[in-house]
This record gives sequence, structure tokens and C-alpha cells, in this order.
Amino acid sequence: EKFKKAQQAYEILGKPEKRKLYDQGGLEAVERGESRKNTRRDRTRDVVRPLPCTLEEVYNGKTRRFAIHRTVLCGTCTGSGCKSGKSEIHCDTCNGRGVRVVIRRMGPMIQQMQMACDDCRGEGTSIAAEDRCPSCNGNKLSSARQRKVVEVAIEKGMKDNEKITLRGMADEAPGKEAGDLVFVLQMQKHAVFKRRGADLYMDKDITLLEALTGVKFVLEHMDGHKYLISTEPGEVIGVDAVKAVRDLGMPLKDEHFTKGNLFINFNIVFPADGSLTPEQLAVLKATLPGPTTEPVVDDEMERVTVATLNLEAEAKRSREREREAYDESDDEDERGHGVQCAQQ
Repeated sequence: EKFKKAQQAYEILGKPEKRKLYDQGGLEAVERGESRKNTRRDRTRDVVRPLPCTLEEVYNGKTRRFAIHRTVLCGTCTGSGCKSGKSEIHCDTCNGRGVRVVIRRMGPMIQQMQMACDDCRGEGTSIAAEDRCPSCNGNKLSSARQRKVVEVAIEKGMKDNEKITLRGMADEAPGKEAGDLVFVLQMQKHAVFKRRGADLYMDKDITLLEALTGVKFVLEHMDGHKYLISTEPGEVIGVDAVKAVRDLGMPLKDEHFTKGNLFINFNIVFPADGSLTPEQLAVLKATLPGPTTEPVVDDEMERVTVATLNLEAEAKRSREREREAYDESDDEDERGHGVQCAQQ
């Protein structure tokens, strides 16, 4: 008896799950956990489906309906396979084990294999022909797949690849618990906004005049609300400036009234080359602050003008020139080496 208790204690302490149960409720809790584990039913396989959704649906929340088709138990016998008042019997072919042993002779060798019993389909029990359910003929499943309309609730603030699980909506099978139908959100790109966590980002083109004198524009958000967005009086927008508007981002999943921020990346669109007249340029020079110092120029300086180049094409030309110079250097080395050998 002491040896049994010591062995039991060693087993409990050696397994974290059992030790946790023991700490919570002693030996009784361990026994209850083992009993629950042994009585847990097998499940059918979960069905996983992608669910493409828009950013508007995640911003506002939406319930979508889908028609699914699944295998279900026979409605007449509720999955027993038998007529009313009848039951399955022990399979004599496999002796209730669900498998039978097949022996095959291959020359001097004998091969022994286990195969599912054909008479009971591997279940260990069978149904007499006269006792079979007239609807499913003892197969326990409905001959037609069930069509069912399910509702999938997309909550506000849900994220890309987040799962929505409908419990027990996968295929049914005799003696098994039905698995789950799982929808995986796949967020589609939005024409205006990009999402990063609870924050939204957008690009806004503005003119040079707006950058200098102030920005004001109307934004229609994904819930239909319109907002007049403007900069502070006298504020100048620099190149690639990013400004934020609080509480115009995504709602949080569990706190719908709390939202992230909206970040606006301003892109200044400068006037095209040659689009400003000499008169306009004179006004700009008279209005805008000029350089703090003027360059000192003499007659010996060479005058050069900047130009717009294709960076990729120029990089390719540079690599080609370096390759040609390297090849010429190798040729010269070979010629010099040959002359030296001749002198020797």
C-alpha cells in the first residue's frame, strides 16, 4: 500500500498538469480530471474557410450570412442506425475490436496485417439487416447533405487573420462531437486608409500654396461621417510632414468607443518646370525669405547647372564603366607579365 501511494505521488509530481490539479484540489481534483479526460468524446475535423472582408466592415462591424452544406446524422434514427427499440450487436467477425488480422504469405515470409473490419466498418458492433433504420440503412448518416444558413458576426476592430468560430457546425459523425466551422478574416486593401494596429494612415496631396498658407479639406470617414480637417493658423507643412488627428483611427475590439489615431502624410506637389511666369517668380522672391548669404562669384569659376537624371540608368552606366575599366586593367597586367617572362 505504501509503495502504491509513493508511486502515485511520483506520477503526480512528475506531470505538470496533474501537479497543477493537485495544488488546486488535492487527489480528488486529479481523479476528477482523469475521469473527465477519459470521457471526452472524439471530434470531427474542423472546417476552416477564408473570409475576405473590407476595412469598412471591420470599422463599422457587420453580420454576414453564408449557406453551408455539411454531413449530418440521420434524422430518423438520430445516428443510431437502428429501428426504434433496436440496438447494435457485438460484431462476431472481429470480436468487437473493429479490426481483423490478415495473414499474407510472400514466398518463405509471412506478413501479418491489421485491417478495419468490413462487417462493422471498424466500429466493433454491427446491426442486423432486419433492425436497420429504413432511412439510412444502418449507415447512421443522412443521405443528403444539410444546407444551413449561418450568421458570421464581424466585430468592430477585428484584425487580419483573426478567427471567428462557430461551435459544432462542422460535419457530424456517429459517436463523435461535431467539430467547429472556423472563418479566418482576410483584410482587403483600402483605397484611402492603411491600418497599423488601432491607427489609420492616409496620404494627402497638397499644393505648395497650401503648405505655406494652411491646409483645409473635408474627409468622409468609413462610417459616413464627414470631418473638416485643417492645420493651425500660420503652420507651415514641411516635405513629407506627418500630422495626426486623435480618435479618428480604428475602434478597439473590446472597447468600441475607444479609437486609435489618424495619421496624415502630406505630399507637397510643387509647380511643374516652366509653369511660373517671370512676374510670378518676382512676386515670390519679394514675398518669401531669401538665402541668408549670397555666394561670392569670380571669373575663374566654372559654371555648371544641375539636371534631372534617371537614377537607375545612371547606376547601370556606372557599373558598365567600372567593368570596362577592370577588364582593361587585367589586359595590361597580362601584357606586362608576358614581357617580363621574355626578358628572363
